[in-house]
Amino acid sequence: LHLVDLEGARDPSKKQWRTIQAATKALSVPFQVGGGIRSIDDVKQWLDAGAAQVVIGSMAVDKQQEVAAWIKACGADKFVIALDVNKTESG
Repeated sequence: LHLVDLEGARDPSKKQWRTIQAATKALSVPFQVGGGIRSIDDVKQWLDAGAAQVVIGSMAVDKQQEVAAWIKACGADKFVIALDVNKTESG
């Protein structure tokens, strides 16, 4: 199950932790979650809440060394890197 916290992505103070946790507990299926994951604390909170994987987007490009440290700390199998690519005039 792939879940994206769009509110959390737009505004970190509006993360939908409880709503997503309640839904995933009720379903009892492995899930991955993305949207607004900006720190190792965010990663650990989702993994501790039962996420099988966390999905990292722009942070994987903008802060490569930081994300690499998260991967080293938590294990590569806990991450999905998701990039939206847009072709522009310059490439």
